[in-house]
Amino acid sequence: MKIFNWFAEAYAGKIALWKAFVFGYLLLLVPTTILTGIGVEMLAKGNGGVGYAIYVAVQLYYLWITIVLWRNSANASKPIYKLLARVISVINGIIAGGMLLTVVKS
Repeated sequence: MKIFNWFAEAYAGKIALWKAFVFGYLLLLVPTTILTGIGVEMLAKGNGGVGYAIYVAVQLYYLWITIVLWRNSANASKPIYKLLARVISVINGIIAGGMLLTVVKS
């Protein structure tokens, strides 16, 4: 039950920025990248349903973490970390949103 509480608090902007960045972004960066590759490969091989679901789920997660980083940037220990978190959020949102729109359009 605590994990769901963490996700809710992170989304609400109530946790430290470093926790949102480390636990929400960095630790899941490799697994989500691997899942994206699996989804794309399945789409390329004609397994559209499962590949599409994996790909869309990962891109929705990236959009979620973008919102989380932005909202928790106010909890940064230094102003430069707030700025960096917001820059990462904008870049991540543009990439994830663009990738999601590309798949949805096809």
